[in-house]
Amino acid sequence: MTPPVLRPFHPRLCPSISPNTNRCTIEDFYAAKQPFRVVHPGPSIFPYQLSRCSDKAYTIEDTLDTSPALACILRRHNLSNANTGMRRIERQGSQPPWTGFPPDNDLRSKTVFLIESRESDPTTWQVAAQEIYEFLLTAGFEEDEVQVEIWNSKLVHELHSFFLPDDRKMLAAMRSVKPRVYEVVRRVLRDSWTAIAYHMTGPRQCESKAVPTVIVYCRPGSVEDFINAEREIASVLDEDRHPDVALHLEILPGSTGMAAPPAKEFNPEFAWRWLYKDGEDGPWNGTSVGPRGSTQSGSLGGWVGLQGESGEVMEYAMTCYHVASPGDTDNKDADDEYGIGLTGTLPLSPITMVCPSPVDEAETRKFILERPARESMEQFEDSISIIGNVEYGSGNRRRTDFGSRLDWALISSPNLSNSLRNRPPVAFCYDHDNSDFEGYVATHDPSHRLLKISDSQMAGQWVCKAARSGSCDGVINTMYRRVRWDDGFGETMELEVLPNWGKKWFCHESDAGSWVVNANREVVGMLVEMDEYSCGILTPLKDILEDIRRATGYRVSLLQPRGSF
Repeated sequence: MTPPVLRPFHPRLCPSISPNTNRCTIEDFYAAKQPFRVVHPGPSIFPYQLSRCSDKAYTIEDTLDTSPALACILRRHNLSNANTGMRRIERQGSQPPWTGFPPDNDLRSKTVFLIESRESDPTTWQVAAQEIYEFLLTAGFEEDEVQVEIWNSKLVHELHSFFLPDDRKMLAAMRSVKPRVYEVVRRVLRDSWTAIAYHMTGPRQCESKAVPTVIVYCRPGSVEDFINAEREIASVLDEDRHPDVALHLEILPGSTGMAAPPAKEFNPEFAWRWLYKDGEDGPWNGTSVGPRGSTQSGSLGGWVGLQGESGEVMEYAMTCYHVASPGDTDNKDADDEYGIGLTGTLPLSPITMVCPSPVDEAETRKFILERPARESMEQFEDSISIIGNVEYGSGNRRRTDFGSRLDWALISSPNLSNSLRNRPPVAFCYDHDNSDFEGYVATHDPSHRLLKISDSQMAGQWVCKAARSGSCDGVINTMYRRVRWDDGFGETMELEVLPNWGKKWFCHESDAGSWVVNANREVVGMLVEMDEYSCGILTPLKDILEDIRRATGYRVSLLQPRGSF
């Protein structure tokens, strides 16, 4: 095999590294491979998203444009022509709930003075960042309240993940090293690794520059000798059975978690578009749901029917167990261990699911009161629904026959008058040249229903979904992700849905429970987990329904209303 490709490590950009042991944080290890993104003081936040900062930061920013001291520092380091401004930088992924802006000592979120340079020589950027930081302390910021970042967005290494193509040589090379990679990762990163994945990585807008990459994710904040770990994992990739394939290696901060957000995750711009639909009765596939009295939010997947020996079909809405379980905190440990309503038992306490979730209801009410809008409060209140009580739930310990994690809940939902139930995602949400997408649009009709549950080969399928955060499309990756769960569940192999070319994400945290649909209007599976890089973890719906059959004794099928197409 062609020697593996490793990005250079720059020790000067790794402040936490020990000169004796080479141990450092995973964040600093990643930052030391990014010479065109310099941060002071660290750690670097990655993967990140930018947002609005506090009023205090904007007030200080207004004084900086006329500061001769700041202008002098920028000029001395050839940064006079750079764009500057105050922003909030946050780590993607789940955040702890906080009121207002997060505390400035939170390692997942910082106020940042951002300097966007066009220069290609970053030699003095570290010194410049330190000098600017010291200046900001004299301008009104306290220590650890702000950090300085200098980057060149054209030269910084982009690390977006995409699906593996149907390239036999490349896939053979990846599959041949997979067992040994796992063996070495378990040995050299024993306490810190969280997942191993096999992706194409590269710039979001340039498919031709993407490269086949082995990615090892490590728990954020973990400290290891990552230099040696990288060397040992790379030695596995340097085999001679596939001389035409060069595999890249990345060790990144990251974890795979349940895809449901805290109360903070509400985007008011989506309030009208996704929380309810004008003139339609709710709920519908992908709508916001949550347990009454809880801050949890997720997405509704769709409707299934359970049929007993009498032939009567009972109607249930489906979402994830971890979306519903916060509705009964007193019995959560027991529900996690044994499930809800399984093996002939009754739920320990009723969990009532509502649409939209209580958080989204409160935020939408505030949105209506604070901003002019074409809809009224009365229209919104008419759309608020009680879906029903959770009668069955997987708990937190069940696996598929393949060994993947199961996470499902069924909500008694006998009223099938809603015209939006089990509709496929709308076609206008997707805007690229994928041939499967074109077929989906060509055959899409607003009155159509989801046809059946997919039992075909899933790897490489184009898929789409409608969920609380919106709609998006992606492709099911060819190789499974190995996940090491941090809640005692152990290790599993999971299907991934990765963003389509040019897209930043396939899912957000609030999308847990949403159904994923292919171009033939078949339900492929349910989104149950994700990582900080917006890649989704998918459980095939056929596996979920088989587990429901075993756990409840009922036959299970996709619910098809009369008159559906």
